[in-house]
Amino acid sequence: MRSTGYAMLVFALVVMCSMVTLADEVVKVEQTPPVKIHIKHTEPRTVAIMRHKGPYTEIGSVTKELIGQIEKGNHLMAGPVMVRYFNDPKSVPEKDLLWEVMIPVVRPGRLGGTEFDKMLFKYMDVMNVAYLFHVGTFETISDSYAKLFEWVGRSGYEITGPPMEIYWSDPDKTPPERRVVELWVPISEERKPRVVR
Repeated sequence: MRSTGYAMLVFALVVMCSMVTLADEVVKVEQTPPVKIHIKHTEPRTVAIMRHKGPYTEIGSVTKELIGQIEKGNHLMAGPVMVRYFNDPKSVPEKDLLWEVMIPVVRPGRLGGTEFDKMLFKYMDVMNVAYLFHVGTFETISDSYAKLFEWVGRSGYEITGPPMEIYWSDPDKTPPERRVVELWVPISEERKPRVVR
């Protein structure tokens, strides 16, 4: 009888500990701050661009190539690395993905050009964008995009251009879970009028 009583006591303690652990986990989930989505007008800027066709795994090498050409041309970088995406990776093969790496500069060369894998310069006008800050690994960034696009659609704005990323952390120096990437989705100035039925 005594051994049975001990067994029941141990079982009760295990259950209680499990409940406490579960309660702690629930509290942690509830205290996780919600994703904050904002709208802003971007600053006009001139950027050095390198357009590329291929998988996103090549973004790092293309970025290094662009930085090298900027420094070689004695241009002055004036902001973080930016990437603009022109395709949906869910429907376009990796080898056919179109994207461009951009870096703001203050001493650009001649504006214009459409070549791939060559440094070009372009003036970016003011844009109205919905944006959020993704903090964490690149593997989870699709979740942040899903929330951003869902919010834009639910809020009644029209998407007016391809999405962009602004890298506020150096991936070579920042732990993956602490990387900060700002996601932009260009949107209309006004919301679409709701249809009343």
